[in-house]
Amino acid sequence: MAGTTILKLGLCGSIFCLMMHLLLAGDESSLSVWEDELHGLRMPSELARFMSPLNHEETLLLADGFATKGLQAIAEENSLCKRAGLLCEKTQISKLDSCNARKPYKKRKLLDLVQDGFVTGCGQTVMPNDVEGKQLHSNFFRVKEILTVGEKLMFPDFHDDAVNENVSFLPHKIAQNIPFQSQQVLNLVEAFHIPSTGSELLIKEMASTLKVCEAPPSSIETKRCVISIEFMAKFLSSVIGGSNHKQNVEVVEGIVSTKKISKRVVTVKGAKLLAPSSIKHVACHSMLFPFKVYYCHYVKSTKMYLVALKDEQSGIEQNVVAECHMDTKPYPAESLALLDLKLKPGEGEFCHWVPSDTLLFIEKV
Repeated sequence: MAGTTILKLGLCGSIFCLMMHLLLAGDESSLSVWEDELHGLRMPSELARFMSPLNHEETLLLADGFATKGLQAIAEENSLCKRAGLLCEKTQISKLDSCNARKPYKKRKLLDLVQDGFVTGCGQTVMPNDVEGKQLHSNFFRVKEILTVGEKLMFPDFHDDAVNENVSFLPHKIAQNIPFQSQQVLNLVEAFHIPSTGSELLIKEMASTLKVCEAPPSSIETKRCVISIEFMAKFLSSVIGGSNHKQNVEVVEGIVSTKKISKRVVTVKGAKLLAPSSIKHVACHSMLFPFKVYYCHYVKSTKMYLVALKDEQSGIEQNVVAECHMDTKPYPAESLALLDLKLKPGEGEFCHWVPSDTLLFIEKV
């Protein structure tokens, strides 16, 4: 089951690409903090490509202005959106996929989706039947289904979000002072010069992201929304980094796009346990915002599997990571996963696929 590995640079294949990005971006502080917090762990290339393209001088000037003027300093930088790789230009905003309007759970709060593990992608409203007339699971499924070779599932619409994939982090010196709060959403819209017309979807998603980030964690969850690489490094260190000055974190990389099998009936060809529930692992989900935001969380009693799937129609085979929440007692009866699988809290586990824009980190043992 080749395709997903641990502790390898995924997109570049070597540390050379990462260093070239740092030289071009002029931001070596992020790399330094990352390695210090995580005791020498290489920053994954899937994360490094979102580092701010602003150079050191530009960052200092903007930080100085922010210290005295706050968001007004950003508002005065008319070309910041393009120079910093942010999502605030009309041409980019117009390309956003209105996937949320097609979600089967559009009447449910985004917070419910996040806590159930269903963060991105368009879910299926009607599940097809297989040749034997059995309804196929898609958004959520049981662990026995991915451990049974030959089992059929309907893979959900985890489409590639080309717009969000081109959004960069703000430099940490700026991010640490950003008022990342729901009551500031209109001020943020104004500061980043987001057009007043044609941006309704983006503004709605901004508000949703802020609400999710501000919501308290569930009883089995440790969470933080990170808006800089430094914040992510500190969160990982606090959850699974340890304090013995050893490298306790590993990166699950090589998670590839599932576009080719989205909305297809797939057959399970095999599964491999990547992390048992006794090992801590953190998932960082990409959220939509003018600058890069990740919802990072550790959920107790969770297993991680690498599942080999085959689209029988096209013959395409792909490895996809599945997260299985083994203890459902803390989940409310109206949880999306439990409703989909017709389970009551504590009756059994539920699993979901991990979208390709998610970063995964596991405890090294």
